[in-house]
Amino acid sequence: MSQIQHEIPINFIDGEKGLAIRTGNNAAWICVCNRREPLLGFSDVLNGPESSKIICPNCGRTFRVVAESKRKVPNFVHEL
Repeated sequence: MSQIQHEIPINFIDGEKGLAIRTGNNAAWICVCNRREPLLGFSDVLNGPESSKIICPNCGRTFRVVAESKRKVPNFVHEL
């Protein structure tokens, strides 16, 4: 059986909005700096380990993908 991909909205802390694709525990999205290649992350708790952070190699923004069942904020978190 093939994996089902779900579109999920992104709400960045700085007010930017975007769209990600989720499959299972992973999500991919385009950084707000418009880096051509997507960022890829797995979901974790908001204060999870350093290994769950995603840093954009183009602009240095740091992200976490927070699982819906664990979050108290909108979909994605961009740390300022």
